[in-house]
Amino acid sequence: HASSQFLYFAPDLIFNEERMRQSAMYDLCQGMQQISLEFSRLQLTFEEYTLMKVLLLLSTVPKDGLKCQAA
Repeated sequence: HASSQFLYFAPDLIFNEERMRQSAMYDLCQGMQQISLEFSRLQLTFEEYTLMKVLLLLSTVPKDGLKCQAA
């Protein structure tokens, strides 16, 4: 979830712009914030939002699957 000023990962993990800049994953945070804002603009239903979120998460899985993470 995102707003124009915050990126919400969990109730106790909320990034504002300053915290995003301090993070090693600033570019990734900016991308996630833009995607979330675009989802809001599109006025997706909860089911559509959930499906889009799943597709985005699955697109980050390596081609070899998660087995390469088990080492």
